[in-house]
Amino acid sequence: NEVTEPVTPVLDEAFVKANSDVETVDEYRKLIYEQLLADKKAEAEASREDKAWAMVVENTEILSYPESELAKQLENVRADLSAYYGMEYEELIKAYTSYAGITEEQFEQMVDQQAKYELEYKMITYVIAEKEGITWTQEEYDEQVNLILTNSGALSIESFETTYKIDFEDTYKNRIIDSILHNKVTDRIMEQVVTE
Repeated sequence: NEVTEPVTPVLDEAFVKANSDVETVDEYRKLIYEQLLADKKAEAEASREDKAWAMVVENTEILSYPESELAKQLENVRADLSAYYGMEYEELIKAYTSYAGITEEQFEQMVDQQAKYELEYKMITYVIAEKEGITWTQEEYDEQVNLILTNSGALSIESFETTYKIDFEDTYKNRIIDSILHNKVTDRIMEQVVTE
């Protein structure tokens, strides 16, 4: 066994050149300041959007959930959880219930609530989009497809499907459209809602 102590690096030009694209300590400080400022602005905007959506949801009454849509959303939540934790859904249930000390029924209730929560936002998004005349374009869709391909390292949809053993369109098309509309509806809400 070895005892080590943390070493704080010296902020000098050698450190700056080794850890950034700038040359001087002053440029590095400015770069870090701008990054922190951008992060804080993004956090503040996300918080404003969350508050605005909370107001929209609070003032919306969901009369019922379409069974077929709820079943799809439940399937999506289960698939997302499996992908996130890197295990089959049944294995995830066993691991999570053992870890959290809850029953499988309680776990499934949590998953069901998450699916309803996500479907609620989706339903509200589509109603607002329809009322406001908000649509998506093929160009926006293609941009999102290219982003997914780039982030996955795939050169094409075909190579993505071969690598991940899934049908790209079945898995992503509706999610991409939902995301585009959600972002556009969020922008419209932010134009009209005061959250302070």
